[in-house]
Amino acid sequence: YTRIGAPKSRMSIAKEVIKKIVQDSELTSGANFGLMEWGFYWHPYLRLRVPINSNGAKTIYTNVDGINAGGGTYLVQAMNYARNYWRGNLRQQGTNYPSPIIPGATCQLNFNILISDGQWASHSSAMAVVRDMKNRLNVKTFAVGFAVGTGNRSNYDSLADNGGTDDALYANSSAQLLTALTDAIKQAIS
Repeated sequence: YTRIGAPKSRMSIAKEVIKKIVQDSELTSGANFGLMEWGFYWHPYLRLRVPINSNGAKTIYTNVDGINAGGGTYLVQAMNYARNYWRGNLRQQGTNYPSPIIPGATCQLNFNILISDGQWASHSSAMAVVRDMKNRLNVKTFAVGFAVGTGNRSNYDSLADNGGTDDALYANSSAQLLTALTDAIKQAIS
């Protein structure tokens, strides 16, 4: 729970920014939104909090407050979980979640926006999953590094490249995170 500038945690800043994003009708009218939580190195915690749907942005506004920071950056498991969801193979707490991909909708664009402040292990395995989502499911992945040092930027750049979005986005403040997420969403809906 490292603090940046103002006495707010990175997680508090991220939640505030996400709430601003999902209240911006310019961004939400052109896309369906969902929310997944991931983390805890010693015990991987993965959860689909809001399935992707037309009311997802509205639901995220209240749901995002329930996310807690902790643990590590368990990217391979998170990307596998996301891939299972996109495939329609996600079962969570007794519920089967269908894929948000509309069969036969060749013009549908699908994106993950991954926000992290960490350094992950098993980078090549995670990149294989991200490439598989891009190549087989047509799901591209944006990488947003929030308050990351220059030492692990190459992993974020690689994640964006393998995910088909070319360049990672970086932020060190609330304003920069809002700009980075807005840019990713505008790219997705253009």
